[in-house]
Amino acid sequence: MGNKLGAMVKNYLKITTFIFCICLSSVLLSKPIEIDNINFQDSKTISSIEQRAKIYTIFGNQRGISLDSITVSKPGTESLKNYKTLSPRDKYAVTFLDENRKEIIRVGIGNPFYIHAQHIGYEDSDFFGGYIDAKVQIALPTSTDAKFIVLSLQENKVLTKINEIILSD
Repeated sequence: MGNKLGAMVKNYLKITTFIFCICLSSVLLSKPIEIDNINFQDSKTISSIEQRAKIYTIFGNQRGISLDSITVSKPGTESLKNYKTLSPRDKYAVTFLDENRKEIIRVGIGNPFYIHAQHIGYEDSDFFGGYIDAKVQIALPTSTDAKFIVLSLQENKVLTKINEIILSD
């Protein structure tokens, strides 16, 4: 009797797991995952941004940013590489907000304000770089209507706001 019950429980668990997997996959496949109102899975968004985008050129350093320019044109590889979600490897994040300060999108920009340098004969040195002023280009869909841009520092997956700039009309 014990073997029959054990076999029935195993079959029940197999069937339940199978049904759960089918239900989960149908839910995941029925609607793409959206991140901050921009669907990175949507090939139309990605292909349209490769043809024409709103390019925000930001100038700054580790203490803050300012807006250099906003243009609408075909983006280059530099501005397209910053069209990615924030990851734990990014030291800095740029968040675009609408007029109600609601987040439109947050992108990770890595650490563009630190330059690494290495010189032959100084491999044992503790100093291999320093902070610099840098320009960062971020390409977003032309429909993006940001009113604020926030620079944040990420440490241990916690974002700390460095500064915020207001975009004029």
